[in-house]
Amino acid sequence: MTQSSLGALLVDCDHLQLIRQHLTVKESIVIRELCSSIRTSYDADAKRIRIRCSREDLVAEHSSSLRGLLSRGCRPCCVTVLINTDHEHIGLRLLRPFADASQAAPLPTAELLAPSALISSDAATLVVARAFPKLRRLYLWYPKEGLGEDEVAAVASALRLLLGGGGGAGGGSSQPLLPSLECLSVVCEDYPHGRNTCLTPALVNVLRGATRLQQLRLDANISDPETADISREPALVGLKKLALGWLRQPELSKLVAHYTALTSLTFIYIAGTYPEGIIPASVLAGMSRLEELTAHDSILDVSGLVHLENLTKLFCDGIAEPPYDSYDEVDLIDTDAVREPRTWELPPRLDDITLEYQLPHQIPRLRGPRRAFRDVCLTLWQDTHYHKLQDDAVLCAEGEEALCLALSRLSSPQLLHPTARIIVKADEVRLKPVGGDEGVGPGRRNHVPWLQALGRSGAPFIKLQGVALSPQDVEALSRCDCVTTLEFLNDACYPVASLPRLARLPDLTYLGLDLDCWLAGAGGQQGAAQQPQQRLALPPAALGALLALCNDERWLSRGGELVLYHSADVDEGARAQLRELEEWLGAELGRMGVEPGAVRVQPYNEGVR
Repeated sequence: MTQSSLGALLVDCDHLQLIRQHLTVKESIVIRELCSSIRTSYDADAKRIRIRCSREDLVAEHSSSLRGLLSRGCRPCCVTVLINTDHEHIGLRLLRPFADASQAAPLPTAELLAPSALISSDAATLVVARAFPKLRRLYLWYPKEGLGEDEVAAVASALRLLLGGGGGAGGGSSQPLLPSLECLSVVCEDYPHGRNTCLTPALVNVLRGATRLQQLRLDANISDPETADISREPALVGLKKLALGWLRQPELSKLVAHYTALTSLTFIYIAGTYPEGIIPASVLAGMSRLEELTAHDSILDVSGLVHLENLTKLFCDGIAEPPYDSYDEVDLIDTDAVREPRTWELPPRLDDITLEYQLPHQIPRLRGPRRAFRDVCLTLWQDTHYHKLQDDAVLCAEGEEALCLALSRLSSPQLLHPTARIIVKADEVRLKPVGGDEGVGPGRRNHVPWLQALGRSGAPFIKLQGVALSPQDVEALSRCDCVTTLEFLNDACYPVASLPRLARLPDLTYLGLDLDCWLAGAGGQQGAAQQPQQRLALPPAALGALLALCNDERWLSRGGELVLYHSADVDEGARAQLRELEEWLGAELGRMGVEPGAVRVQPYNEGVR
């Protein structure tokens, strides 16, 4: 019997009675002691505990298990408690074993993740403090429906006990129950789709007095800058990392002006229409110590970067230059200006840049450290870079030139990180090349000019969204020798018969394709409640091309992976067809001697690279 088969036998509970029948009493005792020792050793090494319980009748069983675990030497560094928001008493009972264990010798637990309902009463808060006296990081989440006034007041009261400090004007101060607590996060469990809780005066007063906090993440709705001004004294004087959400641009400067010692600043969401979504330079003035800046759904005023000499990481939608009166006027195409020596100097220490929604014609102006750009999404705008024609769109000459200039800048001198990703994106259209249908075909323009520039950039990860590709375009992509991951997604369309050419790419190991372009409606409504049906309409060459690619020796030698993506909301009939397609491809590949798992069909919501 091999070692692996012996291991499988020993861990198969169905064989337990059979094994015991062949053991002597002495052998049974030895094995019992051995199993006990193994369990004790395993439990003592466990560093993370995750507790999930939503039924009253299971609390006693879970509590007993926790007590046994802790009695065998388990000293977790991190504890996660998962309970329903209306079962806070269950969470309280589940924490009592930890509190009892800490009474004998304080647990080293430094991190607790739990719903805000867990600290909905002062009694529960005291149990948390007794259970984890050395807690340093507390992550709380609240339900997507948000918190009512009473619930916010309960959370504020609990945090006042845990953090200490003042409870309001003239309210005096108190010693914290958790003196080591340095990181606090209070967020909606369904971010960004949930309803954000308003930052109330009671919660603001607690936070102002939390002078020991070094990190704070708060996605509350900061709708009233006067009420929600957490920057007034004593004002979180030890804060190093701050993440704020759901505020408006006029409040930005006021809320962060006092935090000049920050090393990390995150804006979760800046509400309102542009230019409110643009972060002005004044917000960043004085933040010379800032090392990481994250601004979701926001454009950064490039002139603010001069203040950030120590910045190493930048994440935002894009970079723009003032003046601007509206988002639609943020530095529109001016190719003559691009060629002028007007440039944007980036902080010298930047080594990690992500631009989620960058206009391509602004890229040539950037000057800064080499190999800093890790993720760049070049976003094309309607009427600026292309003209829309019903469901399709046509790239204009200025848009093509902007793409070529941007991609050339990213490649010479080298700005991209060795693992960089470049996305070229047109929203909800299928973008045809300059000239439309007349620009497609052999000897014509196609998308080849900017695709060749994309290949010269050296980016190993390329994603095209909403781009209509021709056989000539696929031929150009097949010569981008540095590519390891290639995706045609989100309204992209492509000549499936040309896909086998991609096997010639020497390093390509992953190809992601959009399947929605193969789904079509069938018929119309035949009844008041009946919706139009979807059906899978495969191009004639599809099956043969996919099999040819997956069976290509060059693709096989690299262990290539092909993933076909579709929308998550396809109807059941189309979903059944997609399952059949995956099974058929797997079976055919198996008959060819190819691993069937080399092709997968999955919805977008299960993850895209």
